[in-house]
Amino acid sequence: MSVPEAELLLKHAVFPPNRPLLVVGCPDRATALELAQMTADSTITIVLDDYARWREMKDLGPRISARFGWNSGETASCASAAVFLPRERDLAEIVLGSTARAVQPDGPVWLVGSIRSGARSLRPRIERAIGPVEASFSGRHCVLFRTARKAIPSAAAEDNPAREFAFPFAGREVKAVSLPGVFSHGRLDPGTRLLLDTLEGAEGRQIPPNANNPGARMLDFGCGAGVIGAALWLAQPDADIALVDSSALAVESAKRTLGSNGLPPGAASPSDVFSDVTGRYDLIVSNPSFHSGTGTDHRVAEALIKEAPARLDHGGRLRIVANRFLKYPPLLKAAFGEFLTIASDGRYAVYEAVRR
Repeated sequence: MSVPEAELLLKHAVFPPNRPLLVVGCPDRATALELAQMTADSTITIVLDDYARWREMKDLGPRISARFGWNSGETASCASAAVFLPRERDLAEIVLGSTARAVQPDGPVWLVGSIRSGARSLRPRIERAIGPVEASFSGRHCVLFRTARKAIPSAAAEDNPAREFAFPFAGREVKAVSLPGVFSHGRLDPGTRLLLDTLEGAEGRQIPPNANNPGARMLDFGCGAGVIGAALWLAQPDADIALVDSSALAVESAKRTLGSNGLPPGAASPSDVFSDVTGRYDLIVSNPSFHSGTGTDHRVAEALIKEAPARLDHGGRLRIVANRFLKYPPLLKAAFGEFLTIASDGRYAVYEAVRR
């Protein structure tokens, strides 16, 4: 087993036999299969925020049901739970509260996380949301807590996890809604603002000419809370705009953002890079993620750049914003042959490449 948190959990956890088990944030397929082996005859529901991991685990057998979603509280009642704690504090509140709602009273709950990312400091929150910690174990820079569901979940934590904000674009106010765990939660980040400035401009809209017409197809890739897609759609109501992200929290946030602006929430959907994207586009815009936990992960952005030409019509454009230290220019050159830096503020740069 390569994941330290999973090793610690599998070493110490004991679950009621022949009873439904909830697993939140399972790190990989191997961990899911080992949990199935140690809980013979139990049904297992795995709740995953990451669409790529859901695709990996969706067909693990009749006893294991993998669900792509952000709220474990929407699952059927389970006798016990194993929780892989998120690194973000505000996201932990959602995970703990939704886990408590999904587990039967007195059901054992095992929670594991990285000490380096602050899992030990979550103990008071665990006890407030679920119940007193009865035992703890540590190893390989991880900590494992055992508790049982005693607390009554807070309605406030359940009903009000989102933050709302607004920003101007092309003479309109764009409303945005974000859930904990979504990039730049509760605010418009400066990189996205720079990207939007290149689409708006001092003299009004500067949407690329090939996309500035009724019926133009645009894709907000890695949409997060959906601010780019919503802004473009409000500025160009006759466009055909889709928003995709691999995070269930992001997709839900984007749906709420679209709905807040009177736009169809169904335009936001999950995708593992381009796995669920169909057709070709006149414009793909993105502030691609390069974070994975507390580290850096370029795989999604690299896949976006590499595969974008095949997803664009002739003359279609990819416009992305990135921290200047990220080595995207060589990738853009390799994929498109040439590209332009159309804006820069010293920290961020906006790049555009055209499919010839």
